[in-house]
Amino acid sequence: FERVFGNAARVCDLTLAEVTSLATDAGWSFDHGVVSVEHALRLLPHARFNIDVKESRVIEPLAQAVVDADATNRILVTSFSGARARRAVSTIEHLSGIRVLTSGSADTVAVAVITCFLGMPWLAARLRRSVGILQIPVRVLGIRTDSPRMLRRLHRAGFVVQFWTINDEADARRIVAAGADCLLY
Repeated sequence: FERVFGNAARVCDLTLAEVTSLATDAGWSFDHGVVSVEHALRLLPHARFNIDVKESRVIEPLAQAVVDADATNRILVTSFSGARARRAVSTIEHLSGIRVLTSGSADTVAVAVITCFLGMPWLAARLRRSVGILQIPVRVLGIRTDSPRMLRRLHRAGFVVQFWTINDEADARRIVAAGADCLLY
């Protein structure tokens, strides 16, 4: 937030109106600035959304917005916190009656990467019962995840592998050539 608006406040401590005001003050036009999840889901009815749940207190309103917009089939819910991700998914599934797509949290990613690094993708495949997508950086616990060998192992375990945050074009091309399924910017 500070990087974008020069303000040290935490987004979770501000109202949507306050965030919108900061965006406007920073020169963002209202129609190209900040929107709520609810508004984005309704504004873009065919778009898919990757929603990173960073605070537990947003789970209930997020779940309601997803259900109200009938967007359960267009979202992927993720979080670094496994407990938070599970609670968000459970809440949305309870309200909608529809299974929600999710990616692995930090603990799941660590186990998948370590077991694949050790040459045991069959063991990592057991994690697929609850998670089918890994959204990962190029290093996890010092282990390179963007090599063709590691990507083959993660794929053999059954995972879709998406990398974040890749901002260099040469790195992006190399990672895609190595076998990445998606790059998140």
